[in-house]
Amino acid sequence: MPIVTPNGDVLVKDLNLKIEPGMHVLITGPNGCGKSSLFRCLGGLWPILAGKMRRPGDRQIFYIPQRPYLSVGTFRDQIIYPHTSAQCSNEKLMEILADVNLGSVFTREGGWDSRRNWNGRLSGGEKQRVALARLFYHKPKYAILDECTSQVSIDWEGKMYTRAQELGITLLTVSHRPSLWKYHQYVLQYDGQQGVDFVTLGKGHRMSLEQEKSSIEHQINESKKLEARLKEINDELRKQSQSASVN
Repeated sequence: MPIVTPNGDVLVKDLNLKIEPGMHVLITGPNGCGKSSLFRCLGGLWPILAGKMRRPGDRQIFYIPQRPYLSVGTFRDQIIYPHTSAQCSNEKLMEILADVNLGSVFTREGGWDSRRNWNGRLSGGEKQRVALARLFYHKPKYAILDECTSQVSIDWEGKMYTRAQELGITLLTVSHRPSLWKYHQYVLQYDGQQGVDFVTLGKGHRMSLEQEKSSIEHQINESKKLEARLKEINDELRKQSQSASVN
């Protein structure tokens, strides 16, 4: 099928792949190429204009964005969302908190029934770990992880990915972090020119990702140099303007 925006822009001309349970897929490519747009199609937010798409039922697939939604309610409600009552014991929920390193947050915030403005109360990394706790609570067949561990330390990121695989959750991950490559066997790589490549994540593609990472880091460094130079120019122009005013 093609991936087409509601405005009619074609992001991918022809996407043809089958992802079975246990096929952990890393999704990469330049910004704006359609990585997250695939998930909008999977979620039914964007129409399928041609071809066919078969996907698991809503309870079998779980989407975790970079900035997770936090509901109004108790701390327990944040973990079991969108459930309104827990389908397991508090002891089991505590085990889930341990899997995502939220035990200290549980104590700090006053337990399961505490109510807070969670968006303002939790840090970025804590919010992301709450979202992973939800994943472990619901245990779907598939999980779409869209840069959802960007503010989590690499060691805990690895522990949580390992735990997800132990629970039998197939991972579809959007990320540029090389630390996540070892948890995936396949790569869906967008070229930014309406094309995609779906292959085994071998040495060659790892090197390609390394090159992309190096290129991005180089661009960031060059941008910082340009910003510094622009500041120097503005400072010099300001000095000249002040000098001219005095004269």
